Amino acid sequence: MINTVKERANLYEYLTKKDVITKLKPLLNKGYKIRHDGRFTSSPKDAAIQWNTPWVHQYQTANNHCYKWHTIFFNNWGMTPTRCKDCWKVVVMPRTLVELFDLYELQKELERPSKCGVELRATDERKYGGYFYNRGYDQGSECFDVVSAAVAEKISPDVRVILKCACTEFELKNGPVQEYEASESQIEVENLLDEYLLMNDIKWSQPDFLTAYVMISWIHRAILIGDLTYKEFTNGESLVKPLKTYKETENG
Repeated sequence: MINTVKERANLYEYLTKKDVITKLKPLLNKGYKIRHDGRFTSSPKDAAIQWNTPWVHQYQTANNHCYKWHTIFFNNWGMTPTRCKDCWKVVVMPRTLVELFDLYELQKELERPSKCGVELRATDERKYGGYFYNRGYDQGSECFDVVSAAVAEKISPDVRVILKCACTEFELKNGPVQEYEASESQIEVENLLDEYLLMNDIKWSQPDFLTAYVMISWIHRAILIGDLTYKEFTNGESLVKPLKTYKETENG
């Protein structure tokens, strides 16, 4: 795992040196993929790690089958999966890039299934987000108590933390997940997917070179949205080169 504290002042330069994705992106765009062991392959037989992502994942667990229930089932049928009613997420809402990197380090320390990154959805007004994944309300509630206390101590007591059920997209379309009632026909479709759709249960971890690539995208995103705290990771230097101007308004 990348240590963003040790290299903090020159983190952008450090990440750029570790980033392999940018150099090999032409291969990925041609159909190559990254295997769970971090090697690049063109074989259609190998399972792949998603590389074009805004998220850094930590302590991943197998058998969540989010691809089956969100990407395949919800995106095609538009119904809230009953299997997801047991999924409880503790959501942390960093306000700046600095707080996002602080959350990354906190997730490393807590050693719980989690991810953090930039929010790109048009349905979300937040800049950044972090998620801790749990099975059942009791586990989610316990995780909320631990995470909210740690965030208040290690990042800021003003950073918002919430406990929610399943994916936001489900609730936006069909209302609160716990109040959703599936029809008999929905249960039949879910059972068919369980019976006939085999999922890859490989437990994987994000390679450091991929983490570096994602973190660089965080810094670029911060520049785009005007979050100047990114300079804490560039030794105080701006990554935006000033242009030579020949005329300028007084308030320019």
